[in-house]
Amino acid sequence: MRLPRSDIGPTMNLTAEQLQIASMIDGKMQKLVCDGNDDLKVELALWTFMNQIKPTFLTIVIAVIYLSTNVAGYSQETHSKFEAALKKELLRNHQRHVPVVTVKGSEVRLTYGPELEWAKSSAHDDVARMDALDCLKADYAALKADPKHQLHDYFHVINYSMWSHQVIGEATVNRSDYPSAEAVDEEIARTLAEWQRRATAGSPR
Repeated sequence: MRLPRSDIGPTMNLTAEQLQIASMIDGKMQKLVCDGNDDLKVELALWTFMNQIKPTFLTIVIAVIYLSTNVAGYSQETHSKFEAALKKELLRNHQRHVPVVTVKGSEVRLTYGPELEWAKSSAHDDVARMDALDCLKADYAALKADPKHQLHDYFHVINYSMWSHQVIGEATVNRSDYPSAEAVDEEIARTLAEWQRRATAGSPR
């Protein structure tokens, strides 16, 4: 897959040598990203590459433009796709009371409307923890679909009430505790079984 290219050629008067160098930088970047390197590794490798070819000041400017448009643009597109998949996974399990999902990196907020008088409780903490597990599940699914996807180290989920304007549930799940998609699925299954046990124990006989 080719990354979006910048419009350096049409907008800047470059010599044939400078255009050749720009093309070399672009080709190098394409390979680095397609090999699954993250943004930091791509930047470091490009600066090393430019040092090897002894660039002029204009060449450095060209490289900066490539870094700020192509790499960042590709990352933004990838992150947007993941956020959409993450929201879909979360909302799949919230069909009775549908929250508004906001994602900022590893921080996820589910905001509930005024349909109920939500209050802070350990039960909502349990729900937030399950939501965090669902985020981690979506993360592993994204990696399976795209080997270049960068896994998150953790997910911190906040369930928030618009009625009471307060946090009603909060939990953090670390990837180090669940190092595989199978481990996440097992924990989700264990949690659901525990919820079922509690419901059965609390129901009248």
